[in-house]
Amino acid sequence: MSLWLSAREHRAIPNVTTIRDMKDTSVIRSITDDIEDDIQKSLQKISDSKMELDVYFGETINTSYRVLGQKINQLFEAPLFRVYFTKSAKWDIKKIVPLSLDKVEESNFETIQLFAKKYFETKRFYRKENETL
Repeated sequence: MSLWLSAREHRAIPNVTTIRDMKDTSVIRSITDDIEDDIQKSLQKISDSKMELDVYFGETINTSYRVLGQKINQLFEAPLFRVYFTKSAKWDIKKIVPLSLDKVEESNFETIQLFAKKYFETKRFYRKENETL
């Protein structure tokens, strides 16, 4: 599918690299190293040792984690995904899993539609006119 979209000058989201990166915990830790402080600050008030965060089109249902969701989405660009955090000495991302709509709570559909509308109304990809594939 990605090759077909590329041939038509479209961009697949998530791309193959993103999906592969989401499956490798060492890659996740390496990529998220730049947002380590954001992770610790955002999750500091959570008393449990585990936490899940759903990110929909770069947004989160719980606005307390909005900035963290946006930063993770910039690193792992995918429309719908879940981030699993665990805490021992500090909070770490255990894994990131792309989501399909059947894994999303039905009560969140209306909000997710608003997130999707905002996402698709924003131009994110710029291509120079003389740029070739």
